[in-house]
Amino acid sequence: MPSKKVLIMASRPQPSPENVPPGGEGLPLAPGPISPSDMRGVFTAVDLYRSLGRLEKATEVLENAIARHDKDLNQLGKIAHTAKTLGNITLTLTSGIGVAILIYLYHHFAPLLFSK
Repeated sequence: MPSKKVLIMASRPQPSPENVPPGGEGLPLAPGPISPSDMRGVFTAVDLYRSLGRLEKATEVLENAIARHDKDLNQLGKIAHTAKTLGNITLTLTSGIGVAILIYLYHHFAPLLFSK
């Protein structure tokens, strides 16, 4: 009768729930010195790197908005100054014209009003 050979392979035992290490660490993700907590650290570092990139972009956008608003406010200040100047000129001209009209009316109608 031919002899039967049996091949036996080593395998890692699956941990039961009571054998799971504290901190929620399960089976190692890779053979060797990399532990699940190491991988969590790597993922945390990647998340931080991405967050810093988004923060850098947000800061750039904010600085651009500040520069635009500063430029707009400066232009509005110039417009307000021009409007104030033109308003003062208009007020002066209107007052001068009004006084001239009143003087004309006084000289034109005074003899009629104050005659006996």
